[in-house]
Amino acid sequence: VAVYRYSTASWLEDQDFWRLHGIFRDVYLYAIPKVHVQDLFVKGDYDYQTKAGQLDIDLKTVGDYEDKKIKYVLSDYEGIVTEGDASVNGDGELSVSLENLKIKPWSAESPKLYDLILHVLDDDQVVEVVPVKVGFRRFEIKDKLMLLNGKRIVFKGVNRHEFNARTGRCITEEDMLWDIKVMKQHNINAVRTSHYPNQTRWYELCDEYGLYVIDEANLETHGTWQKLGLCEPSWNIPASEPEWLPACLDRANNMFQRDKNHASVIIWS
Repeated sequence: VAVYRYSTASWLEDQDFWRLHGIFRDVYLYAIPKVHVQDLFVKGDYDYQTKAGQLDIDLKTVGDYEDKKIKYVLSDYEGIVTEGDASVNGDGELSVSLENLKIKPWSAESPKLYDLILHVLDDDQVVEVVPVKVGFRRFEIKDKLMLLNGKRIVFKGVNRHEFNARTGRCITEEDMLWDIKVMKQHNINAVRTSHYPNQTRWYELCDEYGLYVIDEANLETHGTWQKLGLCEPSWNIPASEPEWLPACLDRANNMFQRDKNHASVIIWS
């Protein structure tokens, strides 16, 4: 493993915070079966007029096998909400829409989550099991007001960095839980991941404990056009250069693809 202090990506990471160098998060090597889920998009919607939920499952599998089937089970501690199975098409894709579900909505005040378990079947044999937490909620902006599940919400939020006074940018789950506890004690209900996507565990905890998240891509370059605190137009790179557009879009898309299944993420930045 080689760690570079600076690279061409450094131009896209010129934010106003302490810059440290090294590997700060856990790194995993893992094996997956030849037949597996490559991409999964789960959307839990809540109709506040009918008080019913809708679950949309879109996934793509890879691997050559004839009998492509996915078995799904949605449940909570009270029991099974719905279950069934569906066949994958010839391109390895599957889309399922489950309507009129008797569920409770997710919010910061009542962060209700459900367990969705997907079983990948190869000739009726389970080859992979994919679990995901699902929160049912509907976020809208109407008449310049933010609504969640049909009710107005007001952000009482903070900007949060992944930082510890002793360990720098090496953040543990205990650090995250301490932050959430302090936020809840001070009636904070929203957090912006300034200025980069946080560890995956952070979003899981926000789902569980109830925090509205503004998820921010690691994409900020205002430092490149500041010369000793003054604006220097000739340094305005890469914001004004179309050659950098693919790299910028790639970073924004990577964030969305990683975090799209979290109920707590209601705004992308």
